[in-house]
Amino acid sequence: MNRPEKYKASSDLNSVLVTASRGFLKPENFDRLVTSIEGEAAKYYFDNFAEANLIRMVNSLFDPVSFLSDALHYPHHIEIVVAIAANSNYLTDIVVRNPEFLYQLFDTDFLEREIIFDELYHETQAGIKKYKSFAARVNYLRSTKRRLMLKIGLTDILGIFPLIKITHQITVLARVICASLLDLCIYKVAEKYNYTPTLPKYVLCSLGKMGGDELNYSSDVDFILFYDKNEIVGENSTEYYDILNEATQLFIKEATEKTERGFLYRVDFRLRPDGLNSPLCRTLPDYIKYYEVKGEDWERQMLLKLGFVSGNDELYEQFRNFIRGFIFPSVYLQSPIEQIRKMRKKIEDRSAGEDNIKTFRGGIRDIEFSVQALQLIGGKKYREIVTGNSLIAIKAMLGKGILNEDEHNIYTEAYIFYRKVEHYLQLMNDNQTHVIPVKGDIPPKLAAFLGFENEDSFRHALELKRNNVRKIYNSIMDIEVEEEHVVDVFVEIKFSDYRSAEKNLQFLATGKGLLGEKNFDKKTIDLYTEIKQTLASYLHGNTRPDAVLAEFTKFMQTVRFHSIWYGEFRNREYFETILKICDYAAIGSSYFRHDKSLGEMLLTRKVFVQNVFEYYNELSLNQILYMLSVQFALKLIKNTHFSGYLTGYLNNVLQRKIEQFDFEYDYFIVALGSSATDDMHFGSDFDLIVVARNIEKHPDIFNHFQQFLNSIKQELAPFEVDFRLRPEGKNSPIVTDIEAFKKYLEKRAQIWEFQAFQKMRFVSGNINMYDELVSSIINRIKDFDGEKLKLEIKGMHKKFTAQATSGFTKRTDLKKSRGTLVTIDFLLQYLFLVNPEIACNALAKSTPERIMLLAKLIPEYKDITKLIDAYNFYKYLEISNQNLFNQRSSVLPTENTKQEKLAVFAGYNSYAELEKELKATQKIVYKYFEQFLG
Repeated sequence: MNRPEKYKASSDLNSVLVTASRGFLKPENFDRLVTSIEGEAAKYYFDNFAEANLIRMVNSLFDPVSFLSDALHYPHHIEIVVAIAANSNYLTDIVVRNPEFLYQLFDTDFLEREIIFDELYHETQAGIKKYKSFAARVNYLRSTKRRLMLKIGLTDILGIFPLIKITHQITVLARVICASLLDLCIYKVAEKYNYTPTLPKYVLCSLGKMGGDELNYSSDVDFILFYDKNEIVGENSTEYYDILNEATQLFIKEATEKTERGFLYRVDFRLRPDGLNSPLCRTLPDYIKYYEVKGEDWERQMLLKLGFVSGNDELYEQFRNFIRGFIFPSVYLQSPIEQIRKMRKKIEDRSAGEDNIKTFRGGIRDIEFSVQALQLIGGKKYREIVTGNSLIAIKAMLGKGILNEDEHNIYTEAYIFYRKVEHYLQLMNDNQTHVIPVKGDIPPKLAAFLGFENEDSFRHALELKRNNVRKIYNSIMDIEVEEEHVVDVFVEIKFSDYRSAEKNLQFLATGKGLLGEKNFDKKTIDLYTEIKQTLASYLHGNTRPDAVLAEFTKFMQTVRFHSIWYGEFRNREYFETILKICDYAAIGSSYFRHDKSLGEMLLTRKVFVQNVFEYYNELSLNQILYMLSVQFALKLIKNTHFSGYLTGYLNNVLQRKIEQFDFEYDYFIVALGSSATDDMHFGSDFDLIVVARNIEKHPDIFNHFQQFLNSIKQELAPFEVDFRLRPEGKNSPIVTDIEAFKKYLEKRAQIWEFQAFQKMRFVSGNINMYDELVSSIINRIKDFDGEKLKLEIKGMHKKFTAQATSGFTKRTDLKKSRGTLVTIDFLLQYLFLVNPEIACNALAKSTPERIMLLAKLIPEYKDITKLIDAYNFYKYLEISNQNLFNQRSSVLPTENTKQEKLAVFAGYNSYAELEKELKATQKIVYKYFEQFLG
């Protein structure tokens, strides 16, 4: 893509300039101003976005008239604002927020003066003292960072300093800010414990780019922190460790917190000895002991970039003197070349595409890693090459003959080129990115900024540098060209979060988790090597590989004896079954993580048994739910079996509990709702009613049944068990007298209650008394006025379905949306209520059985058998949705990836296809509703 035609100020910009100048500029001076802007803009790829940035800055100025007048006499003012507008939305935002910073940039002495650590540190300390509160002092640091980032970024854009000085100044700024912030945090925490710090007893060390004095604009800042020794300090007899640890936590919070005033740095302490499973700070002897006993090869490479930030410099020198012996031992157990080569290959395998300037072949990592390999090999002999700064190291290696002149030139030029690209990408939007966009406005802007005629010329130069760097890298690392094509089995899987996927794969391969611990022995690791191709093949064909991998990792983190499981997984069919469970049985997986007995069920294959009802008495509720979740996910059972087994099991528990209580009353218990009709799912309630005769003769009956209710609630959790559908609701006694119940039915019971009574099943007690209640219900139904009944049910249906469409999110609720399960329920309830002579025959029958009963006994209803297919369709989707996404509701997902997963599981090519059938089914169901209720 070529540069745009020569920039001409738009009418929008002209209008803003006219308004800003307020008529103080003569026409010829106004024209000079516009010409000056257009001339500076011609140096860059100046588009509408750049012009919008310029307009924003002009509008933010306190005195735009003075600015425009001065610009006629000091051309560099226009040069500065145009350079910022064209190349950095981030710097533009700083100017708009703090236009006073801009005037400081107009002072060329300030702009061209290099930032020196001692000068900036003393200036910052003086500035901090002007503020009283801790919050105000931290905000001062945030302001200082913004102000100086603006200066550094502008000098970078204008080419005032070379790259090595730019990265040095960014690092100096970070050192001063972080040193000052930690100091503030220590004093704040110490004050809380009545302790006054004197000389610092700690050392804050930097690693990575900060340690190498080569930070970029959006780098993470890596630290380790240690102190001399633990002791009791302060008037409150507090351990020094507690003060420093609490101060470090406060430091992390204040540094990383995003506020309206911006944020400071993404600080990271994960590279400390023992990683996340260790304290944030430890004593120097603790650190020395760790590196002597447990230090790993990658930590030698890491410590090449060790740097001092703040604290006790003598303590730092003690650490440096020790660490040199660790970095350069007398004998390496593994060649540094081999270690770094493996690490580099891992990065390549997980690299997010070919446009990442940092990780692609021939990129920044190739230069850094090969330089570090040469340092580890030759650093003991040539101390001059041991530096965390890549450019300085490359130059030193030329002087020692480790690199020849061509290699030195190629590495130096490529590294500077790459870092300039990286800086431009990060300066544009303050993003932590290393990826050159394939499309959009940034590639041509970047090409123009770097001096190329067009984007193609830039891409050609980039490819040439990559090839040259890779050749040198290969020669240093002794890599055969053929190995370029050897990739890990997971590299082509399109993970959305490669970092998380890498951590999960690392655990599966070695047992090494986030805390850095290594659990697997060689046998387990070898077994994983045998099965990882099966895992990769499954993930490769999956629409949500991240989710499946994460769930399988949780699975392996839950189980014990990993070698046994990996050994079982050599049976490919069994392993793929486990992966399907992780993929499609989210509810079951959640139970698996909290119940160790489920692992045994899975290992012995008991979870796959047929005729589940035969195992009711020997399985816990967790086990039955896990079994049903797994079998439904694997399509070993249909939704009708699922609901039947679940309802049967819960009723079995209920019966056993009733036998334990051994009630001696004249009573009966009925179940209502889905628990009465074999229609239960993961989110169902268990509704019961207790009815007795001559309650007044049994004063303890209420307490007795309350104990029963409490007990059954615990037994059937997470299913909600309630007596809420009893007459008069929650305000009435927990047990209802039969005579009072009959009077209630005759005088006060409402239509919705008779609808509920249609799903009623006798559970236990006096069956004759139950029949007595049923007769009362049927007699009352016979008195209903048909038209009034119709109006009331239609009204309730409308109110019920309206709840599903409330809110702003478009969603489908399989239970409450119009034309779904609620519509089928209300229709059937109406049809039985207007045909009381057959209503008693429908009690305790499932919904499909009730539909068939109506169609068989009443000729004009024979057509409604089509509702059976609709009902089964909805129930299948309902249970699938709950099982796939670990939820209890009947609301279908709105997230695209979840929708597609549900569609694939249900046998559709896409969610659009599923949604089409769903809407057609809703239309059919509602058509029947309108046919019978008008």
